[in-house]
Amino acid sequence: MKTAFLILSLMLLPLLSFSQGTPLILKESDGGKTFTFSPSDKGKRIHVELYDNSGSTGYQWEAKDYNEALIRFADKTYTPPAVQMPGAGGTSVFIFELTGKKGNTPITLKLNRPFDKEDKSGREVSYNILIKSGKKKKK
Repeated sequence: MKTAFLILSLMLLPLLSFSQGTPLILKESDGGKTFTFSPSDKGKRIHVELYDNSGSTGYQWEAKDYNEALIRFADKTYTPPAVQMPGAGGTSVFIFELTGKKGNTPITLKLNRPFDKEDKSGREVSYNILIKSGKKKKK
């Protein structure tokens, strides 16, 4: 019985990995742009990749503004720099997933020091996510 379950799981694994398709990769330079999806894109992932030097500066990227009814926060990962040097930064990836509902929401991430609530010096990046019926396009 366990063997049959394992074989069935291995057969279905490729179907599961293709169901989400290729994620949309956003960089800091994409800030301010609008990305349009349809409700049929439910489950599609959006990866926001940002340079992160939190190990030496104390500044961290945080997801600050998004509508959880339209997109859900799925995960955050960190990849250290290829060359390990003091002060070298890596990449933080915020992963969001479309819920399939129609609407408009920003994804706003802010670089700040979470331990210093008075600090206003961090930078911010926002992307506009539009989920509507019809053809998909990127503005």
